[in-house]
Amino acid sequence: MVPPTDTYDAWPKRARETLDSINMPMEDWQAVSAFDFKRKFAADVSSGDAALRANRSWWLQQNKRIDQNCCRTPNSWLPQGHRGSRLPTIMRRESATIGA
Repeated sequence: MVPPTDTYDAWPKRARETLDSINMPMEDWQAVSAFDFKRKFAADVSSGDAALRANRSWWLQQNKRIDQNCCRTPNSWLPQGHRGSRLPTIMRRESATIGA
């Protein structure tokens, strides 16, 4: 949940810092496959959760581009041949809307 005093000016900075911490520069990935951060902010999603969802959305798009997307689980960010049949809870919630 977005803190009630949070503004959109501060929120994406924290999302960017989260992505930078996992070596996923927002600017690089937004140029390749834009993720709707404004919509996540408006939906009261925390900056950390938005960064996680963006990361997974970008992995899904990248895996599709190289024809390595998972065929077992719809909208899975994991590549073909991954082990395990269950996704973490946040991915099950997001599977229908990832990247939307």
